[in-house]
Amino acid sequence: MFRMENGEKTSDEDSISNMFHEFFGVKVADLSAGQDQYCWARSDVHPTYTEADVLKALTTYKRKISSDSDNIMMLMVKDSLPGVIKEFTHLMNLASSNGIPQSWKLAKVLPLHKKGAKDEIQNYRPIANLQSARSMKSFF
Repeated sequence: MFRMENGEKTSDEDSISNMFHEFFGVKVADLSAGQDQYCWARSDVHPTYTEADVLKALTTYKRKISSDSDNIMMLMVKDSLPGVIKEFTHLMNLASSNGIPQSWKLAKVLPLHKKGAKDEIQNYRPIANLQSARSMKSFF
């Protein structure tokens, strides 16, 4: 059960989902105000990554079962590492030279309870599960 803005309580999943969407949407808009639309701006300098670079970046990640918006778990990526290192290296080099693909800018946002009453939306904060490949880019 969640308390609506008008004080009424609801257990309707669509209503609760819409409340989180609106509440977190305002927070995201506040955070992103004034930021460049690209996470990594394209420039004239395009680093080239080796398989060793990508392997080093991937091995720093924990084997988590949480998944991104494509439902790819870092656990699966790490477990399949020997078979995908060449492909991941190619992806990182494409992102370096061409910019981050739109699909990598998506995140699965989940509500995490902070404190206080669990039926009040302001007591939650958004947790974003980024695309596995996109979050790797930050290690380079």
